[in-house]
Amino acid sequence: MAFMKETADSGKGFSLKDATTLGRYIYPGAADGYVVCFEKEVPDLEAVDLYAVPDKENCPARLGGKAPAPRVPDLNGKQVEQSLVEVLVTGYNPKRVKVVEAGDPNRVIEPKPAAKWRVCAQKPRAGTVFDASDELRLQAAKKCP
Repeated sequence: MAFMKETADSGKGFSLKDATTLGRYIYPGAADGYVVCFEKEVPDLEAVDLYAVPDKENCPARLGGKAPAPRVPDLNGKQVEQSLVEVLVTGYNPKRVKVVEAGDPNRVIEPKPAAKWRVCAQKPRAGTVFDASDELRLQAAKKCP
């Protein structure tokens, strides 16, 4: 996303937002995987809102245009660290993603210590239509039961 670098180099701050109606989180850690479709200057600030879509999609004709919803990826058996990147790229806001212990699904665990653990189950299930308002729960363990 060269446009982000140009914006930052010009001394402006920026925020990343979905250019579609899907309300996806635009993950800065994978910025090269997005295309900026629209930009809006933020009045009274040295900032710009950048509206983007994944680079495999076409930009909508107008800001807030419709786009097909992606499917929830299959994370079973993958490491937590890799799974978290995948769900952020899918469009889940990090605040809506929880990693829980497979043996005690009510116990939320911090992702960093569990980074190398495996995902044993997930909700919503793989293949479900993505909804930005859903909470994604990954049940993880060092070794799945």
